[in-house]
Amino acid sequence: KVPPCCLCAGRDHLQHSCPARFCLNCCLPGHYFKECLERAYWNKHCNRCDMRGHYADACPEIWRQYHLTTKPGPIKAAGLPSERSVSAYCYNCSRKGHLGYECSEKRMQGNMFPTSPFVYYYDDECDIKRRANRLKRKVADLQEAGLLPEQPETPL
Repeated sequence: KVPPCCLCAGRDHLQHSCPARFCLNCCLPGHYFKECLERAYWNKHCNRCDMRGHYADACPEIWRQYHLTTKPGPIKAAGLPSERSVSAYCYNCSRKGHLGYECSEKRMQGNMFPTSPFVYYYDDECDIKRRANRLKRKVADLQEAGLLPEQPETPL
């Protein structure tokens, strides 16, 4: 028997020629890291949360800002964060007094960059539209370079 592809379970190919392959740098399908048009993730710096490892369009803060918004309508912003508890523990070094994103010790997983657990900026409607347009341009650039397969238009 032919072994199945570990990415899609298809039997007509293996991982290296899988049509469902994806890039570990930008996480988009259709190409691998070495073919990616984006800078390597370790050279990325987010101007939204000021952390390393991603750009503002892929910032974890984007999805984190919706934690209070449960119904259609404007995004609900949280109030001012309360003073951090003195009993905070670090997930990286397990010491008391700081959180994992503030830790100066070597990372447990060297290829992972920390992200802040807080939301520093809440998007308004204009920010959301600008990000959507940038993402459309990025998809078009990847398709033009042949690194992203053409996707059929899906109605919203």
